[in-house]
Amino acid sequence: MMKRNTQESRRGSATIGALVLMLGLASLSMSLLAVVSSSFGERRTEHEELTAKLAAEAGMAEAIFRLQTGSNPVLGNENAPIVGPSGSYWVEQADLGNDRQSLTCTGIGGEGAARIEVILEEQNGAFFTWAAFGQDGLTMDSNAKTDSYDSTLGSYDSQDVNGNGAKKYALSNGDVGSNADITVDSNVKVHGSITPGPNGTATVTGNATVSGSTLPAASEQDMPPIDLPAIASSGDYSAGGGGNNIGSGDHGYDNFSMGSNSSVTIVGPATIVCQTMELSSNATLTVDATNGPVEFYVVGDFTMNSNTTIASTTLNPLDISLNLISDNIIDPNQNVNLDEVDFDSNAVLYGTVYAPNAFVEINSNFELFGSLIARRVHLDSNAFVHFDEALLNASGNGNEAFDLLIWRETSISSNNF
Repeated sequence: MMKRNTQESRRGSATIGALVLMLGLASLSMSLLAVVSSSFGERRTEHEELTAKLAAEAGMAEAIFRLQTGSNPVLGNENAPIVGPSGSYWVEQADLGNDRQSLTCTGIGGEGAARIEVILEEQNGAFFTWAAFGQDGLTMDSNAKTDSYDSTLGSYDSQDVNGNGAKKYALSNGDVGSNADITVDSNVKVHGSITPGPNGTATVTGNATVSGSTLPAASEQDMPPIDLPAIASSGDYSAGGGGNNIGSGDHGYDNFSMGSNSSVTIVGPATIVCQTMELSSNATLTVDATNGPVEFYVVGDFTMNSNTTIASTTLNPLDISLNLISDNIIDPNQNVNLDEVDFDSNAVLYGTVYAPNAFVEINSNFELFGSLIARRVHLDSNAFVHFDEALLNASGNGNEAFDLLIWRETSISSNNF
């Protein structure tokens, strides 16, 4: 009896031990399962939060782009979000005053949610803010002059009331600038500031006068390439004598030429694309901008010979833009024929000139009303540039410019929606 009870006791102990072991294994399995489930849940949460963040970033990028291009940046709403490849989002806008805008984009990815808030400040969208600007340098010979006026207030002559004799000028925003060095010779008069590049210098010699600052710029000015409109050529255009007219619309030519003493009137709005453009001596090109401005795009040679005139009927520089793709600067790495870019003496131009690839020399007694921006600029003796301050309120490319003041990212709970 004693022996059998001992054996039964041992069997009972073994059964309990096995049960304890099984319970222990079960408990361990449950713990491992809990760990695995927790790890999986954490990874899923991280993935959804990342998806929500990517959706918010995509939505904010789209909203900022729309704001800059003048479109409505508000996208979707909480009840009808925009569904993208990475989650969904909606964007809200608030006008904070003082040219500041707030954009808030909420991104959703599964149960994850993220929010991006930005504050943007609108900047002056004008491109032409100088009397003259030369990316790689600017020089002014003796007796050259820059000043400014405002075409919305009347003619230049009506505002040219300051000073006396040869020292007369209108307003004092005739600034000149560069991304490099600026040199002005004796008797030069800059009624405005001289602003060399961040690493450039301003050299003022002799008795030259500068009414404003000569401090360098904090950053370089961009010189974007010119986008040439796709307008097919109809061949050459050649004008002789008077009474020549070109109607509004798009016009493409191989060579645009005006003979001596000829006159042409172009009715705006119009876009003229040509390989070369030449005005022979005493030619007059007039723009009728009653219904819109006229834009010129010249791929190669450009010449305004002596005593020529380009102007609108109202003498408004905003009516005419001259875009020169012409390249007359020697590149040692390329064997190319250089284009001619000539602004000869005693000629007059009311408009803006943009020549990002060219060295532009304004010859003696040439008078420009508007603004000039080029690769390099040289104002010869007695060359005058009168900056039109009305250009400060004109956008250069149809886009609005904004400075980013605040970018804030936060993780939020999707339970809030």
